[in-house]
Amino acid sequence: HRDLHSFPTRRSSDLELMKQREQHAAEQHKSQLFMQQVSLYQKMISDPSLSDQVKETAEQALLKLLQSN
Repeated sequence: HRDLHSFPTRRSSDLELMKQREQHAAEQHKSQLFMQQVSLYQKMISDPSLSDQVKETAEQALLKLLQSN
């Protein structure tokens, strides 16, 4: 039974640090996705090969995205 108790356990401070790191990573990922979406919509809006309807839809989506943040 000694072997079962020899494994190190995590302290609550270790768990809190892990949680903070995960939250930070998730926020960074969310920010990167947001910027990628903005960039994509901007490229679509300025692309001369796309129809006006597609550009208008991209512009509306971009405005909605920007208003939601």
